[in-house]
Amino acid sequence: RQRQMCIRDRSLQDIAQPRPMSRLLQGDVGSGKTVVATAAMLMAVAAGKQAALMAPTEILAEQHYRTVSALLANSSAWGLDRPVSAVLLTGSLRRVERGKVYSALASGQADIVVGTHALIQQHVTFRDLALITVDEQHRFGVVQRGTLRSKGGSPHMLVMSATPIPRSLALTVYGDLDISVIDELPPGRQQIETRWLLPKERERAYAFLRSQIEKGRQVFILYPLIEESDKVEARAAVDEYERLRREVFSDLQMGLLHGKMKARDKDAVMTRFRERQIDILVSTSVIEVGIDVPNATVMLIEGADRFGLAQLHQFRGRVGRGEHRSYCLLLSDTASPDDPQTRTTFERLKAIEET
Repeated sequence: RQRQMCIRDRSLQDIAQPRPMSRLLQGDVGSGKTVVATAAMLMAVAAGKQAALMAPTEILAEQHYRTVSALLANSSAWGLDRPVSAVLLTGSLRRVERGKVYSALASGQADIVVGTHALIQQHVTFRDLALITVDEQHRFGVVQRGTLRSKGGSPHMLVMSATPIPRSLALTVYGDLDISVIDELPPGRQQIETRWLLPKERERAYAFLRSQIEKGRQVFILYPLIEESDKVEARAAVDEYERLRREVFSDLQMGLLHGKMKARDKDAVMTRFRERQIDILVSTSVIEVGIDVPNATVMLIEGADRFGLAQLHQFRGRVGRGEHRSYCLLLSDTASPDDPQTRTTFERLKAIEET
């Protein structure tokens, strides 16, 4: 908490300067970056300006919108003498709803907007945009960030990332940015135990998932593909969901989430999962960011060798967000310590297990 306050104060000092701030905030998943960003956005609002927060996916944008809205519920606690208006802008909004958001931003009725790439569309104009926050900034191109920045008069820029990166490399890659690091987690956060399992241990993993559910917890099972492919030897979410629902966890409540689903269907599944109506959520990489379900304690990743280390770290960060001890289980049908062709894959999985 002290580290968050220190970094928040540094960001506020930057915003108070006459030159635009350009700062990278790097912190692990759940370390409090959104709280820091909200404090900075409220400072812009207190000065009579507007702020925008851009996220790479609708799920993450909606998650941020809920978090920011909750933090803004009591504006007097932030020292403001009026309510703060926040709006959500994503590609799935209906035309009438989008029109209302466009009008609120252009007139200044909306103080803060949280959105996806929809924020950089030419129809989006601001009355006075003074601060831009970009989450998971590596998912956006330089031109995309620049397009959003051009919608204000030299606005401040705060970019955030949960992907671990050595400071020396960060200075090289992001040499045009000042860098702040949140190197601690909030009090009470649980350490996540990571284990790489062999294919023959899959049934053992299923038994462990069941034991966690019997304790009242929830779990994720993640797959690299939506549907089976003749070109890729990997398990697929849709087919495995049907198999698990029919043969392994027939007595439990299961849900399916993937990128081809309509936005409203994805929202419905996530709402049911948050409300504990679903015990096991079978998903693809759409849950890489933006999922916050404190009761979920196990992340089982199938085909773990098909994901990068940064992705595996993000997936793992979907659990361990509550008071309960949490686990990340990695399964690969191809990686073997005895096969020279998969030696690199083996070393990568061991690295994520040990770090």
